[in-house]
Amino acid sequence: MLRLSPSAVAKYRQCIRAYAFEYNEGFRPPPSPKQEFGLAVHKQLENWLRDATPPDGSPAGMTARQGIERGFLPVPGPTLRVEHKFTLPVDVEQELEVGGYIDCVEPGEVPLVIDHKTTTDLRWGKTAEELVADPQALIYGMWAMLRFNAPVVKARWVYYAATNPQNNGPRKPAGCAPVEVVLSMDNPEVVAGIQRLLVDLARMRKIRLDKKPGLAFSPTPEACAAFGGCSHLGRCDLTAQDKLIAYFEKPVIG
Repeated sequence: MLRLSPSAVAKYRQCIRAYAFEYNEGFRPPPSPKQEFGLAVHKQLENWLRDATPPDGSPAGMTARQGIERGFLPVPGPTLRVEHKFTLPVDVEQELEVGGYIDCVEPGEVPLVIDHKTTTDLRWGKTAEELVADPQALIYGMWAMLRFNAPVVKARWVYYAATNPQNNGPRKPAGCAPVEVVLSMDNPEVVAGIQRLLVDLARMRKIRLDKKPGLAFSPTPEACAAFGGCSHLGRCDLTAQDKLIAYFEKPVIG
């Protein structure tokens, strides 16, 4: 059984070549300082939601505290599913599934799935229009619909902002805001997003099974500077001609 993850889908959509570098060739970059900080914030929130342990006075703790104090999270309790491991079958015959961990699930008549996001500026957060088509939100939503037999699911992304370090100083809280959408199969945007997701998952499966190296795929140079810069720039080695061609051609699967 091949298991794909929401983060793999995001990487594939960002750049197919980078996806192949990481998942076919094993060139997984180590966590960046921003990612390590994000993991620390997640741990503070996990401790709160699981055990009602208040965040500490560290920069990560103070950043996490913003969402708690503003009421963006459910009250800790035994019904919450925190860092919940899930598996979503996609194609039994093709032995394909999606899996991972959901930061928080609040069961109910309308289940709520929550994801914590850290950022340096709230303006980088997704809009409701973007979230309703986001692959991670759709995957979580489909799982919740099936798991709880629910026709409607809420997805809430909570963004926790913290400043970049200044002169090697600590990060400081810089705001917090939620983005929430309702996911339902009655929504044409949700249906279209799921259809696109299923096509992408099938293509991702083919890439994994073919085991082609990253350089076998067209580059996506507009993604080179995304999220602080791609860690594969050295092995990608784009020429000026590659960049020009990639801007006019969509990445293809050979």
